[in-house]
Amino acid sequence: MPRWRLALTACTCVRTRTQAIGCGPSPRPDSSSAGALDYIIFGTVFESASKPPGHTTTGIDGLAAAAAAARPVPVLAIGGVSTHRAAAIKSAGAAGVAGIALFLPGEAGGEPTLAATVHRLRAAFDTPQTSAEK
Repeated sequence: MPRWRLALTACTCVRTRTQAIGCGPSPRPDSSSAGALDYIIFGTVFESASKPPGHTTTGIDGLAAAAAAARPVPVLAIGGVSTHRAAAIKSAGAAGVAGIALFLPGEAGGEPTLAATVHRLRAAFDTPQTSAEK
């Protein structure tokens, strides 16, 4: 089974009483997450300071495969994401990014201020793709 498929099935879900709202990485598989989801957080896409050296990453190809397999559910990339990688993440089919250090001013992957980080991410994800990029 491809690595990205394992990551999609091993997750913890945020739920309402009637449905799963979203799904993110978890060390324990949760087979009840197979219902309708509003989003999936997928990763670890790139090497990350919060993971030990040698931690398995999916790279852009794994992210693209996961986004295609999850369609129409939006996929958010997590793990080593940065403002400089945002355009490639969008091109891979991700709907956005998730992170912690990315949103801390001056931390790895982010900009000097939170406003600058948000501005760069919005520029990458709010710019319409041409039909050749889709």
